[in-house]
Amino acid sequence: MNSRGILLALFGMENELHDYNSDYTVILCEVSAVTLLRREYGLAFSDKVLKEIAKRIKSVFTPMTTLGRLQSGRFIICYRDSNDRLSKILQKLKDEICKIKEVDSHKCSLNADIGIAKGSEASNSQKVIELASKRMKSSQGRTSYKNVHSNDLYSDLPLPYALIHPVIEDDKVVDLQYLYVNSKYCEISGKSMDDMVGRNYREIFPNADVQWIQFTKKACLGEVTSGRVFADTIHHWLQFYCSPASKPGCCSVMFTIFDEDKKSYDKLTKGKATDDCIIRIARTLNIEPNINTGITKSFEYLGRVIHPDRLFIFDIDGWSVCMSLEWSRKGVDSHVIHRRKFDYSFISYWEKILFNESSIVVHDTEVVSEFSPKLYGFLKKLKISNFIATPLYNEGKLVGYLVAENYRADELVDTRRLLETVSYFIADRKALNDSLDKLKMLSSHDSLTGAGSRNALFEKIGELRKVSCMVGLVFADLNGLKVINDNNGHAAGDEAIRAAANMLFRFCGKKNVYRNGGDEFVAVLPNMSLGAFEQVRENLNEANGIEKGSSLSIGFEWCDDSKKIEDAMKSADKKMYVNKAEYYRKHDRRHRE
Repeated sequence: MNSRGILLALFGMENELHDYNSDYTVILCEVSAVTLLRREYGLAFSDKVLKEIAKRIKSVFTPMTTLGRLQSGRFIICYRDSNDRLSKILQKLKDEICKIKEVDSHKCSLNADIGIAKGSEASNSQKVIELASKRMKSSQGRTSYKNVHSNDLYSDLPLPYALIHPVIEDDKVVDLQYLYVNSKYCEISGKSMDDMVGRNYREIFPNADVQWIQFTKKACLGEVTSGRVFADTIHHWLQFYCSPASKPGCCSVMFTIFDEDKKSYDKLTKGKATDDCIIRIARTLNIEPNINTGITKSFEYLGRVIHPDRLFIFDIDGWSVCMSLEWSRKGVDSHVIHRRKFDYSFISYWEKILFNESSIVVHDTEVVSEFSPKLYGFLKKLKISNFIATPLYNEGKLVGYLVAENYRADELVDTRRLLETVSYFIADRKALNDSLDKLKMLSSHDSLTGAGSRNALFEKIGELRKVSCMVGLVFADLNGLKVINDNNGHAAGDEAIRAAANMLFRFCGKKNVYRNGGDEFVAVLPNMSLGAFEQVRENLNEANGIEKGSSLSIGFEWCDDSKKIEDAMKSADKKMYVNKAEYYRKHDRRHRE
């Protein structure tokens, strides 16, 4: 089951918990080695590993247990049986996954991290998932760091990168524990990932200089630090940068080679400036709560470094391309109006170039005429003489480009490497933001009707209880739903529910209507006078039953002080059921729900 399906199932269990006190348990099972296997052997192989893991999970639980995959190697299990046997079941689950030693002739070693939470431990299903995730991460911290791997973003980062946990004694850093290293770090150190991850720095490099590790303490406290150290094992001077990491008590470290001869020094001067830019932008994107503000600030800083006329993002949606988040140099006209939306065919040849190149670099737009005369004419019209377009990827799929136009080649920074690296961070932040938006939408809205969810209703009632304002309440229940389902099928029943919701949207406003479960809706109308509420009552009663599928039993209640909203809700609910009883007195009892 996909993530959307599992969330819908959770919402159903949550409703049963509220309505019937029927508790449930959420189990998160993460096999983090799947990410590493995907990098080493490819997507097709990792999919086979995931199928084998899913097979083992199903073998441990009963067929009635709901199983889904949230992302990468993270699975979610909704468990409803007795909790008496749960600890034994979870141990068996771990043992079964550990037994997977070979898939498709490839050796592999898998371990599972588990986090559990009961539905009754949190106010809604999303918070239950967050609690289980928190417990799973806590469990990871208590065991081993062998299975902690950073996001795919860092594996291809063109800098040696490590995620480390400083070991502090008496307020002094005495050692470092490696949680993750990328391929560039392995290359520069002459060690493999398995040699380092989960082990300590002084154990691996017993004769190395340890003075520089003191800088990591400040990084863990939120400060970006840098310095130089001579690495005797590789006979190079290294420039290092320590910056805060999202994992508490940890920091990120990046290195560049700094040799004292003139050629290497000149190269490092350019590399250091580039790396400083990368770190500053990465930190801005990480700490800024609003993604658009973070990208805009990053563009403003890039504008001072590479001096382009414009910086912007192309978002690809099927065969359409939209420009978003444009930054223009002072005195340069915006091009949003010219490129708000255009056909993907204009830039489709860029994708062919990416088979052999990591970016689209055009030093002179005259060469574009050979590949795309249509795009060339467009660029000439807008007076674009050069540009760089670096791709944005989400789970391996091309989703857009970061573009700099009419930039100035600067000896102080490596423009191409700078933009390519920044594109990794922007793509990762955009993907995270999209996922959070989708989860928020699923959590706060009913997928069938588009009305607010029961969770959103409870949150709204809680907000109104804290203030004092006038509020109107409309409780509505669809009449005859069981008859519709029995005679015409559940698809017709769903259509009737949508029709009822649409009628309430029309008279109460979509943002004010919530689906309280099944065929019952609640409209909450804050700051509405009694006269305005009476008009809503009159209009709704007049329309009720006239339109197809919109026969509702309705209870109205107006309250002059929202602090008394709970009493008003009970009154509206009671009036609705009185109205429903009246409906059945007027209709053949054989058609009762």
